[in-house]
Amino acid sequence: MINTLKIAIIILLFTGCSDSDNNHMSYWLWKLSDLKYVPAKAHLLIYQGDYRLPGPHSVFVPRGPSPGNLFKRHNVSILIRVYSLSDPDILAHSIQAIVEEWNFYGIPVTEIQIDYDSPSFKLTQYAEFLKQLRRATVFDNTGLSITGLVTWLSDNFNGTKKLAVHVDYIAYQLYNKYHPLADIELYYPSIYAIDYPYKTGITTSERFNNRELPINGFYKGSITFLNR
Repeated sequence: MINTLKIAIIILLFTGCSDSDNNHMSYWLWKLSDLKYVPAKAHLLIYQGDYRLPGPHSVFVPRGPSPGNLFKRHNVSILIRVYSLSDPDILAHSIQAIVEEWNFYGIPVTEIQIDYDSPSFKLTQYAEFLKQLRRATVFDNTGLSITGLVTWLSDNFNGTKKLAVHVDYIAYQLYNKYHPLADIELYYPSIYAIDYPYKTGITTSERFNNRELPINGFYKGSITFLNR
């Protein structure tokens, strides 16, 4: 089992312990049991389901924590895991239903994050999908962001700039299976060269302790992945 105190200490090492900074802390939350590791008022990106999951599934499969009073003290965003770039209008309809459910509990959703592991050579296609998705009315009052693979930066840097046109920021994941990427520092020059808003995605792995992350003037913070 994960030791609660140990995790809490690691989180403080990453983000600092001042209450005034809590609004700037962000966490990917995939299961309710991890909420106990999160400071009050922290920004949560809550996993809410899978779109176009391969196999005999519905178009959208709801997953993750349900809305409730436990989240009223937090800034709530929702994350959707996407497996196919098809029918953005259908995805927008599913997102709208989720946002309305959270609103019913008195919890406004401030941002939608799309988690899609696009091949580097298909970033132009992904950008077009995001362009169409953002036209949906649900985004009139909410932000849109995406997760990103650092391999995109080395394989298709110009493609990432096309993505950035349609989102508020890209959160680049600097880990694989919980720990930092084995060759993480090889990507630092590409990250320093980013000229659009971005965040870095890390975990509570001790290997991230005291590691200097690549940041420049476009850096918007880090998001910590709690699920192990």
